[in-house]
Formats: sequence, structure tokens, C-alpha cells
Amino acid sequence: MSLNISTGLLRSLLSLTEKRGKLVSELAAVESEIGRIVGDFAPTSGKTASPKVRRVKRTKKRAKRGAITHS
Repeated sequence: MSLNISTGLLRSLLSLTEKRGKLVSELAAVESEIGRIVGDFAPTSGKTASPKVRRVKRTKKRAKRGAITHS
């Protein structure tokens, strides 16, 4: 299988690939900066935020099958 790609198209692809590489490195720098800033506000005690307290729904115990219940 041969690809017949023009030189102009190859140059365009190369240019876009280089631009993508620059943007990826710029994005990594931004993410690193965000991580540094967020890290400045993180608790220093090592504790994480308290988890949400989950309510336990209480249900009545069922009587054995065929048993008479008192209301």
C-alpha cells in the first residue's frame, strides 16, 4: 500500500504536529501550576475531607413465615 501525499500536505501535518507538541507541553505546565496552587491549600495534617455520612435506613424485622404478628 503506497501513500501518495503531497509535500504541501506533509508540511501542514508537520506544522500541526509541532503545534500540538507545544500545546501539550504548555498544558502540562498549566496543570503543574494548578497542582502547586491546590497543594498550597491542602490540609497539612494529612487528613482528607470527612466522608459523607450515609444514613442507614432501618427496616422492621420480618416475622417468620406463617407466624402471627401483634399489631
